[in-house]
Amino acid sequence: MSEQVISDLQCHLSELFGEEVSVEVCEERELEGMRISVVQMSYSVRSTGETNQRKHYRQTAVVLVQDDLDLPDFTLEPTPRGIAGKLFSMVGGMGDINFTASPEFSEAYVLQGWIEATVRELFIPEIRNFFSTDPRWSVRGGDERLVIFQKNKMIPESDHDEFVKESLQISALFQLGEEHLDSRPDLRRKTEPDDLVATADQMGGIVGAMLQRQLSKIRITKSELNAFAASSPPRRILPGMSKQVVGEMLPVILIGIVMIGIGIGFAALCWFVGTGNSRYLAFPVSLTAVAGAAIAYFANRHRNAKRRVLRQGKLQKGRITNVTATNTQINNQQQYVVDLEYGSEHDPQKTQCKVYGVVHKKAEELRESEQSVRILIDPRKPNHSICLDLLIVFDDA
Repeated sequence: MSEQVISDLQCHLSELFGEEVSVEVCEERELEGMRISVVQMSYSVRSTGETNQRKHYRQTAVVLVQDDLDLPDFTLEPTPRGIAGKLFSMVGGMGDINFTASPEFSEAYVLQGWIEATVRELFIPEIRNFFSTDPRWSVRGGDERLVIFQKNKMIPESDHDEFVKESLQISALFQLGEEHLDSRPDLRRKTEPDDLVATADQMGGIVGAMLQRQLSKIRITKSELNAFAASSPPRRILPGMSKQVVGEMLPVILIGIVMIGIGIGFAALCWFVGTGNSRYLAFPVSLTAVAGAAIAYFANRHRNAKRRVLRQGKLQKGRITNVTATNTQINNQQQYVVDLEYGSEHDPQKTQCKVYGVVHKKAEELRESEQSVRILIDPRKPNHSICLDLLIVFDDA
């Protein structure tokens, strides 16, 4: 298997699990148009109720990809027991989707999804009955992909065939559920920003409050974005737009400045107060100031460049030509490079922008549909741009 294929697999799994996932591919198979990968995957999750500790997971998983499958995002895991279960209920979570018609299933499993109505329709009685009698399994699903595993359990290679066989049985049930969804065209399957808002309002607890706070910081409505695009430079940068595009750069700059002060202060103290060879400690200590200066410089340069494009950038209509994953992850979010073209058909101009996490799915949809997009071109560096139609936009209240 090529490194690019493994990298793409890690990207998809990192999105589904919301953590940086490492993957070792054990084997690959293909069955009636379905691509099957048996992988050993590892990742770590911040422990519930603890601020600095992370719990590490290693497990064997079967990753099933079928192009004609179209699943809503969902997570299915056995109900946590004991102290873990109590902490889960105290801090809150995405919300456990329960079924009054299947109390055994709801007791055995925690089912979560951003679009509750669609996830409910997906989980037909056949699926709920299967899992009610076998509480070993965990499943993550979204779009054309299913990931089936037993949490934190490594399956011996000698048992892989049986593991794949059972996973295919589970996959067949979800294909039935997806076919049932086809009879409900009124239900959306793609998660939109307002789904996150609705879920955060329902969640409660610490997690719900945190999600509400984060969403309010990045909020941009459709009318606000359209008004921004129609305005003349220098444009007023919206608070939510600043959070999405510029990011939290001021705290980083301040950290760099503090490091400069600490480095210079301690270096001076070593040099002027120290005696003998201890004075030479000033030189390695001064490296703290150098590192701080680099942090402050690059953070400030990033901030100024993004603000310059938003305020002064030339608005162009263009199209997305390619979306490529990079080897970079920031805050467990995979980075993607989006290639864009604008200008006349006879003399197209090229530029790029970067997006993170699930935003690349929107970029792929716009590329495949060949829809035009709004691009702000950096007046100083035309190869640097911001695609306004790739920002996270909420419906108007």
